[in-house]
Parts: sequence; C-alpha cells; structure tokens
Amino acid sequence: MEAADKVLSIIARNTPANAAGSNAFIGINGMSATDGWTMKPDEASPPINFREIGGSVRADSIYFDHGTSAEEVEFIVVLE
Repeated sequence: MEAADKVLSIIARNTPANAAGSNAFIGINGMSATDGWTMKPDEASPPINFREIGGSVRADSIYFDHGTSAEEVEFIVVLE
C-alpha cells in the first residue's frame, strides 16, 4: 500500500499477542488516544466505511497509536 492510495474502508485489530490492558487506537490525521477508536488486545474496530461518509481517504491520513511501545496492530483495507 502506498501513502497516496485511496482507502474506501478499513478494519483494524489490536493483535492478541499484545500486553493485557495495552489498548490501540485508530483514527484520522491528528487523532489521539482521547478521540480515536479504542481497541483492547484481540479486539477489532468495526468496519470503517469511508464510502458512507463521502468517498475515500488517503492511506497516509489513517493513524494508529498504541498505549505501549513495540505493540502491533493488524489491518485490512479496501482500496479505490
């Protein structure tokens, strides 16, 4: 996936191997742990369908944050 690719939808998951209580967050550019979608370990976000809210977003505008360093988030995207 390239930074300029247009994302139509995404599902993200906080990988189960991450530390217990280590939340991950997904959002759009500028988000933080206070306004991103929160995922507990082994929890997935709901499908985020950008088509329903106006089209698509650039891949480089989707941000992930994690409460603990060196933890991982998996994701699947549908590109335009």
